[in-house]
Formats: sequence, structure tokens, C-alpha cells
Amino acid sequence: MSWDVTLYQVHKITNCPHCGLPLPVPREEEEEVNWWNYTHNTSPMIYEALKQEGFELPEGKNWWQHLDGMNGHAGVAYLSIIIGQLELNPHHYRLMNPDNGWGDYDSLLATLCSMRDEPVNKDSRWHVSG
Repeated sequence: MSWDVTLYQVHKITNCPHCGLPLPVPREEEEEVNWWNYTHNTSPMIYEALKQEGFELPEGKNWWQHLDGMNGHAGVAYLSIIIGQLELNPHHYRLMNPDNGWGDYDSLLATLCSMRDEPVNKDSRWHVSG
């Protein structure tokens, strides 16, 4: 099993694209910016990083469900919390590498850093499934 994260640019549509008249109800359209996929096998590392940071997830939410729906800036801040803790103690997290070889600390960190470093703005939105 794995999680998929897509970063979208949200465009607010207030006028009809054909005639230019104002829409009775404005709508949003999302344009994909980037996409990532990674195994759930390394999720214990993420939960440990959040725990070490003192970050408590909302009741019943997985770490990736918490990211789902966040705007670009909020998602980057959340990912930065996880990455910051992972980088503080690489040896500890490498000991948590899955025995089956699917995923590891280094490639997880690279994936999370790639996500964090993607340019975002207030109209970006994270979508996650897993």
C-alpha cells in the first residue's frame, strides 16, 4: 500500500470562459502541479517525528489525511515539521527502515523534501489518498 499526494494550483473562476459574463455561482478549477507516491511502510517514522515534535494529529486522522485539503503554505509548514525531526536523528530513523525493503529513511526524506520544496502559494491545495 502507498499514499499519493498531488499538489494543485486552484483557479477561481468568476466569469464565464465563453461569454465573459459573471457566473451566478463562482467555481474553482484545479490544475495539477506535481504528484508524489510513497509506501506506507515508512509511516512509523513520520508518526515518530510528529510525536517527537509534540504534534498531535486530530482524532482518527492519519498523518497523510491531515495534509489532505491544506493550502500550499500550511502543507509546507506541516511537512517542514516532519522533515525537521527526521533530520535531527537520521540514525534513529534508519533503524526503523522496513525489513521488507519497501521504502527507507533516505528515500522517504528525499520524497518529503521534494514535496516541501515545490513552489506553492495561497491558491495551492494538497490532495492526498492512501
